[in-house]
Amino acid sequence: MPALEPLYRHQGLSPRCARVRSDRSRRWLVGAGAVAALLIAPSSHAVTELLPGLRLVLKDTLGRQKAIYIAKAPSLTVPLPGGADDPTIVGATIEILNPTSGEHVVFDMPASNWSVNASGTYRFFNRDAPAPPSEVKVTVFKNGMIKLRAGCRPCAPPRVFEPAGLTLDEPSQGSIGMVLTVGSRQYCALFDAPLRDEPGRFIARNSLAPSSCPTTGSTTTTPTTTSTTAPSSPSPAFID
Repeated sequence: MPALEPLYRHQGLSPRCARVRSDRSRRWLVGAGAVAALLIAPSSHAVTELLPGLRLVLKDTLGRQKAIYIAKAPSLTVPLPGGADDPTIVGATIEILNPTSGEHVVFDMPASNWSVNASGTYRFFNRDAPAPPSEVKVTVFKNGMIKLRAGCRPCAPPRVFEPAGLTLDEPSQGSIGMVLTVGSRQYCALFDAPLRDEPGRFIARNSLAPSSCPTTGSTTTTPTTTSTTAPSSPSPAFID
């Protein structure tokens, strides 16, 4: 008990009270240390936001291809400007996928074509789309909303979807997933109740947020988000 003697003599405590207070202090310090470690421990998992889809239009008809995608949710939070996931620094990709067939296409949106304004709204723009550096013409990415438009009119061979692994020539698609990847963050939507689902056309509105981020099942994809060069696909893309 020698270590407790200065404490109880100085504060007028009995040895027993001093021992109890010392034990409680030790437990508090251990607990606080554990909480601090939890708060500052780096996470090895990407941030995933599961979003309700407002609108998705995919068309491949009469020599034209078009993709329009809109997702809105109050919880949708974009990266902080200047942070590790800022698309003006790391770029972004958009993946369009069929989780049943495994078909998918990934379009790169390099950092050089992104901008951000004072309110924190990011915008991607490629005036020459579907020519490099991206098939995507415009993407608006801000708190609460993602809006993307891509397409070609007319579309010269090779076709946009087919070289990259996505066709719209089946009797139906069933469902289509959309995954925007920005640095370590993913923003996922799944349209599984289309209004029109036929060869060359998939149109859906007001989908619920998925329970997990859609994937291509047996097909594994790892989209990159730091490229500032033209995409490897030789195809013109679909911006209308």
